[in-house]
Amino acid sequence: MGHLAAYAAALNNGLTNANIATAAQALAKAANHSLTTTVVMAVNNNLTAKGVLNVSVDNTVAAHIASMANADR
Repeated sequence: MGHLAAYAAALNNGLTNANIATAAQALAKAANHSLTTTVVMAVNNNLTAKGVLNVSVDNTVAAHIASMANADR
């Protein structure tokens, strides 16, 4: 499974702290540069449009994901 698919799968399992942490780790592996809330939201929008991401992630959660992913890089 690719890193972005793993990211979406973790979030699709529910927006719990553990799933968000797993998603952030997967996104960190996929990222070439540091992440911002805007980048995370853009990734989410693309994955939603492709039917891969099935949950809604707000800006607060996206900011948390970006922060955690940057720490994991």
